[in-house]
Amino acid sequence: MTKKEEWLALFEKITGRKPSEKEIEAGQETDFDPQELITIASIKKKKKWSIPAISWTKKSVMTSILPIAIVCLALLFTILAWLTSASGSFLFLTVLLLIAGVTLTIINWKQLRAWSLASAIVAALSFALSLGAVSYHFLISEVTSLVNYDGSDSTSILDDEIQGNARDEDGSYQDDYDSSYDYDYDYDDDSSDSSDSSGSLSDDYVTNYYDFNWTEDKFRQLVVGQDSLDDIVKKFGKGSSGVVDGDTIELKYEDSDSTFDDDLIPDSVEMTFEEDSSGDYILESASFYGDVEGITESVLENSAWTDEQLAALKAANGVESELTKSTKLTDIVKSHPKASLGQTTLSTDEKGKFYQTATLYYISTSDDSTSYSSLALAFNYDSASKTYYLEKVTDID
Repeated sequence: MTKKEEWLALFEKITGRKPSEKEIEAGQETDFDPQELITIASIKKKKKWSIPAISWTKKSVMTSILPIAIVCLALLFTILAWLTSASGSFLFLTVLLLIAGVTLTIINWKQLRAWSLASAIVAALSFALSLGAVSYHFLISEVTSLVNYDGSDSTSILDDEIQGNARDEDGSYQDDYDSSYDYDYDYDDDSSDSSDSSGSLSDDYVTNYYDFNWTEDKFRQLVVGQDSLDDIVKKFGKGSSGVVDGDTIELKYEDSDSTFDDDLIPDSVEMTFEEDSSGDYILESASFYGDVEGITESVLENSAWTDEQLAALKAANGVESELTKSTKLTDIVKSHPKASLGQTTLSTDEKGKFYQTATLYYISTSDDSTSYSSLALAFNYDSASKTYYLEKVTDID
């Protein structure tokens, strides 16, 4: 092998390529000296990577740093507006960010940078989403107010409409039905007063680690006027909360595992006890609140009920003989499976009778004149057919 051939082979081995004509001529001038090959091949050493220095100029702040900060804050405020109850505060902050984004876009208009325009667009989207969060939290509070009141002079939205129409299990209507067993949800915090006359129940009757395991069969084992507070705690376990008010004790078993996304109101059993002459607290009344099977509780954009659909419904309206001819709850669940709230109530009173009712609420903020924005459907249970039938339709706008 000639000296040239050795030089060419060494060149390809080092550089991984064949030399150019100029490189061969340069090699020939050095008599194909291997020591000059590196210089001829023009192999450059890799530059070390280094972080460029940041120049905090007024221009960089106005065109990059502030817009990026606006984008990040807008995303953060939007998330917090949906996840927290202070959505109104974060809506106000997104308004400030929108003003700042628009201002930066105007200032940098002649030399418009992508981040400046992006900050204005993201801030506008953040404002719209935060406004939606405010509307969402407001709607939830409105729905909750329909079924969650403090038991004062205000009455349930449907008490005046369906009071006296509840049917007991022998199929007859109860003339003196107590509306407090229909929709009386008392979620006030327990009083901190620990006196003998009022306050929270002791740890002998309530626990913070309650596991809800009530069923309809268990509830029907309760005997009003006979079971004492001690008997019930011994048989069914401690409750999740309780209040003492003079001679009356209220004990609640609430499903603590239920989340707000699953149920607007958790499943619960509520009992009232009265002190007798011997000092024992005897069961006076009880109610079991559960979900309507097949109903998905969610925030509705519109109630989805049109005039034609409402006209097709048949309600008993207090006429006993018309109840089983009314529209079935199962048919409404099939046609309108999404509702703002679905609730069943199984109650027993001081006479030991059981009453079953159900209620569906369809509530929205839609301005669509072709549908009802706030609607409540009340049902009574027919024990013979084991079916809920429509008792009353109420427009609660």
